Amino acid sequence: GFEAEDLLGKSGLDIIHEDDKKYLVTLLRMYIDAKTNGLLTEDMMKNTPRLEYRIRDKGGQWHFIQSTVDIVNNELLLVSKDLTEKKQIEAKLQENEKRLSAVIQGLSIAAFFLGRDHKVIFWNKALEDLSRIRAEDVIGTANPWKAFYAEKRPVLADLLIEDNIGEAERWYAGRFEKSSLLNESYEAYDFFPHLGANGKW
Repeated sequence: GFEAEDLLGKSGLDIIHEDDKKYLVTLLRMYIDAKTNGLLTEDMMKNTPRLEYRIRDKGGQWHFIQSTVDIVNNELLLVSKDLTEKKQIEAKLQENEKRLSAVIQGLSIAAFFLGRDHKVIFWNKALEDLSRIRAEDVIGTANPWKAFYAEKRPVLADLLIEDNIGEAERWYAGRFEKSSLLNESYEAYDFFPHLGANGKW
């Protein structure tokens, strides 16, 4: 929002958020010192610093900025782009994830989520209670089977990730079917002898 004449000859720090000034100045000084003293490695030269900080526009609004830093003809050059919209979207996504996590964590139905790499990314309290396996002991592993089986084997979610539902017959022997509630979803049932004192269906 500023015209060139509004800022030329003035300190660029005047429009930088107070909480970001010290961090920004420290990193810039380190980069300038390293470059002017010939201490930058080839790898450091290829990967010029990308700094994120906030600046104030002419109307007083704050913007998240990412700047690539270099020194050209003994002048400090910052090439910048506005990340404000991206940051706002990320914040909304994080808020939505927190809400979804709170809802699923509060369910009485045991639930877990797997990523595309088959690793557990969510394990709710009801499943902790059912399986006696804590979330922190299984999240990040490819071991959701431990909640249900004595030996390693795929669970239905593994087959769906691999788009290999044809293998379900091998593992569930007819105790699975396409869901009547959700398209492209399946339901399976089995008896788990080590869940509880007498096992559970």
